[in-house]
Amino acid sequence: SSRDGLKHCIGIATGSLLWFSWSMEQYDDGFLEEIDVDEQVTSASASIPGDSDWRPAKQGLYDPKYEKDSCGVGMIASLKGEVGRHIVESALQILENLDHRGARGCELDTGDGAGILCGMPDKFMRRVAKEEGFDLPPLRQYAVGNVFLAQEEDGAREGKFIVQDLCSTISGLKLIGWRKVPVHSACLGKTAKNFQPSIEQCFLAAEGPLAEDIRKFEAALYVLRKKAANRASVVAGIPFYICSLSPRVMNYKGMLTCPELSRYYMDLLEEDFESHVALVHSRFSTNTFPAWRRSHPFRYLCHNGEINTIRGNINAMRSREGVMQSDILGAELAECCPVVEGDQADSAIFDNVFELLVLSGRSLPEAVTMMMPQAWEKSSLLSQEVKDYYKYHAAVMEPWDGPALMCFTDGDGVGASLDRNGLRPCRFYVTRDDRLIVSSECGVLPQIKPEDILRKGRLSPGKMFWADFSEGRLVRDKELKERLAGAHPWGKWISEEGLSLDELRKHRGTFGHTSSHNPAMPSRGLPGAAGGVAKSMIAHREFGGRNESVGGQRMPMLRAFGYTQESLELLLLPMGAEGEEALGSMGNDAPLACISEQPRPVFAFFYQLFAQVTNPPIDPIRESVVMSTSCWIGPEQNLLSPPSKQHCKRLWLESPCLMPEEFDTLLHATGIDGWSVRVLDTTFLKSEGAAGLEKQLATLCNLAAQAVSEGSTVLILSDRGVSGSRVQMPSLLCCGAVHQRLVYEKQRLQTALIIDSGEPHEVADHALLLTFGADAVCPYMAYEALLRLRSDGIIPEAVSSDVKLFANYQKAVNKGLLKVMAKMGVSTLQSYKGAQIADAIGLDKDVVQMCFEGISSQLGGLGFEQLAMRTLTVHSRGFSTSGDAPAAYLFAALPNEGQYNWRQGELAEKHINDPLAIAKLQEAARSNSRAAYASFASVHNHLVKGSALRGQLDFKVPRQYGRTPIPLDSVEPAADILKRFRTGAMSYGSISMEAHSTLAVAMNRVGGFSNTGEGGEDPIRYEPMENGDSMKSAIKQVASG
Repeated sequence: SSRDGLKHCIGIATGSLLWFSWSMEQYDDGFLEEIDVDEQVTSASASIPGDSDWRPAKQGLYDPKYEKDSCGVGMIASLKGEVGRHIVESALQILENLDHRGARGCELDTGDGAGILCGMPDKFMRRVAKEEGFDLPPLRQYAVGNVFLAQEEDGAREGKFIVQDLCSTISGLKLIGWRKVPVHSACLGKTAKNFQPSIEQCFLAAEGPLAEDIRKFEAALYVLRKKAANRASVVAGIPFYICSLSPRVMNYKGMLTCPELSRYYMDLLEEDFESHVALVHSRFSTNTFPAWRRSHPFRYLCHNGEINTIRGNINAMRSREGVMQSDILGAELAECCPVVEGDQADSAIFDNVFELLVLSGRSLPEAVTMMMPQAWEKSSLLSQEVKDYYKYHAAVMEPWDGPALMCFTDGDGVGASLDRNGLRPCRFYVTRDDRLIVSSECGVLPQIKPEDILRKGRLSPGKMFWADFSEGRLVRDKELKERLAGAHPWGKWISEEGLSLDELRKHRGTFGHTSSHNPAMPSRGLPGAAGGVAKSMIAHREFGGRNESVGGQRMPMLRAFGYTQESLELLLLPMGAEGEEALGSMGNDAPLACISEQPRPVFAFFYQLFAQVTNPPIDPIRESVVMSTSCWIGPEQNLLSPPSKQHCKRLWLESPCLMPEEFDTLLHATGIDGWSVRVLDTTFLKSEGAAGLEKQLATLCNLAAQAVSEGSTVLILSDRGVSGSRVQMPSLLCCGAVHQRLVYEKQRLQTALIIDSGEPHEVADHALLLTFGADAVCPYMAYEALLRLRSDGIIPEAVSSDVKLFANYQKAVNKGLLKVMAKMGVSTLQSYKGAQIADAIGLDKDVVQMCFEGISSQLGGLGFEQLAMRTLTVHSRGFSTSGDAPAAYLFAALPNEGQYNWRQGELAEKHINDPLAIAKLQEAARSNSRAAYASFASVHNHLVKGSALRGQLDFKVPRQYGRTPIPLDSVEPAADILKRFRTGAMSYGSISMEAHSTLAVAMNRVGGFSNTGEGGEDPIRYEPMENGDSMKSAIKQVASG
């Protein structure tokens, strides 16, 4: 009777829906039942049999948009470009030897995916075309596409008609026939067969100018494919996916195991199916569901790894669509958008953008260096020319960051590249008969003899090689990069057109800025208007109807922005005094922000994501050479235009944390090289009450979009208009809402977004603002707080100047940002910005949709009005509600809510580790009394209910969901259920020896299984204990890699 409630509890406690199998047997058995968390589930599956893209719909805590994969990759090619059957056979053997890299469900004959991308098998294609009743033009003047269609004849006919109809509208393209691809469906597992598409090949010929220029031919094919996909997407119930459509390469793939690929696709066994190059891929869909279309390879590449910054990369590409123009695609480009295909994993999205770059005229190696640049910023091994090349292209596109091995080909060459951290293996061999063999591990072709190997090695972090078949040799990384670096005067272009803060300082005072603040604050409080850094940045403000001095204004403003004694003493003090982030122990026993009775800031509702399992974090200290907080900001140029110095017309920032003088310099950039600065107010009238926040937020988004349309290249969102009558809007809401609106309008990359706010002060605040779209942050009240600490004599005398004090804070923020980025395996700030690498707990879906579209907030929670009420409460701490503020209130100490240290009192924050609870636990442990333990449990459970999600959970009674209780004698005995208990794989070291061994003893007593974790266990634990217990873990985990 508790089955639904139990699944609800397990799902929330683990952060994901437990899914034991994607087998249709489980599906048919009703395992996918509704989980009542946030919204009602109307369908257990987004797909129906016959659709080649099977997966569950968004439901409970599962959302398919977080799909990623981690896999095995292999590649073989003839360096001379010689076509042969042995290349295909070797590739298929490599694939079978990568079977351990792929995955299966409980059906051993249904795989996560396998595929092969090879050169056009011309001899084979001519034969089968003739069998179908038509002849093919010369090689490179015809294209073949493998198309996934609906199983039903009507659906397949509709998909084919779309291709035929669109083909007739594109000059120079001629559809010459279709061919049903012969497949052996009997080898498929039940799930793969249920969602198997009908697979047909379309043959197209190039005529006129297209027959003379293969780039124009490929552009026409791209337009056809994109238009067809867009049209098919609006026809309900028509599965349609073109695996490849090219005059150079062919793609065979599916929801298969590695050995099944050649058994399923009978073409691959034909003796005249020959090639000079082949890429193979074995898919392990980490935290995802398999599907026919999401199998690798894609149209140019296959990928082993994960793109950690994929959300930001997608948003950036959507924004670029607003300024993209292409000579080769012309007006058709608009009909090819969106560039990024929906409902795909990160690898396919990477391939989408890679394909467009190549189509625009970039070579394959150049496109890879743009999307996966090596660590160049701090490298002492690269020439200045190569560094200039990378810095120039950083102005063109942000890195796609994450562990990655990319193998790629266009049929004329083949290459491979590793991410800047080298977090995926890549081994290669060059044989004496001019074969290049590449794989994610050794031994994939065991018949290769050592004496036949001319050269072997592995790719290093950020390195690449490329084999151009016309040259007949392997071009190594150094030569390749030097070629690219010598193609244009990248450094000269940067020096001529690139801007820096030093360049802006030369023009300071010559130009002004445009303000869209409310009439009450045209310039008050903006640095520069108050005389720069020498004076307080707040200067004089309205407070309770009077003007107060700098000293009198600072404390109430700090209170109004939510600062506490702990904020200053625990967090800001070490940042200002030593340039270091405060140290603290692991764990947080304070309530979640959505449950807390204290008015916590919006920042506190978010939790940074972190790397897991196959996606390792980075050590920001020992691996600092690969990390960077420097990047370009400001309007981008057309991504698809040929390289020019115009792409450098951006501003280079060394740090996203702006010191007061740097912000002042940027504020006065209007008129310099066409730059225009617009300041937008982020406060709302207190008289409007809780409804004012959402209303003013919508107005802010409209003003931002209008400002960009009018040519503003820098938007500053500033809350310096805070006063007794005006309340600050949460800076994270403002940042996220404006960023999302500009992405929607395809304007985001036409401007820089600067947050000028008194609210952010912690490193996490900066990180959240940046990951949700900000380019830089000026935390002016944090600097005010540091000035307060120094005036109180708390900061050492050695930090005597404002510049030193603020520089220490900036240094601490930079180091903290690197640490936060490293947890998710992200190396560069440019990738981290806008990547939305955080999830919310306790925010309403309306807030998420407007301000943080694309992130997870699975439980719902507070809406705009509730957040506004909290903001008004904090604001009232600094500004009295009656309009006058007695001196005692003005100069009162900052509150101490006890967020980090337990404090007594009703206004203090609760903590699970309450002194009373600890005393009760000690009493129970010492007395071994059930009554004492029950007393502890009562106190502890009450604290948990007010602090954690698990305290909010309860089982529904049967009548609430219309079920009849199951008789107790129909349920397994508790002893049998306990045998299926498992502990997590916690390594010794992550918990103490006592805790680790106690878990093992407990599991052994009940017949369950404990796990050693990758740290293993001491052999002494293999020996039985004196009382007969055993500390031996039943599950032995071996460290991987």
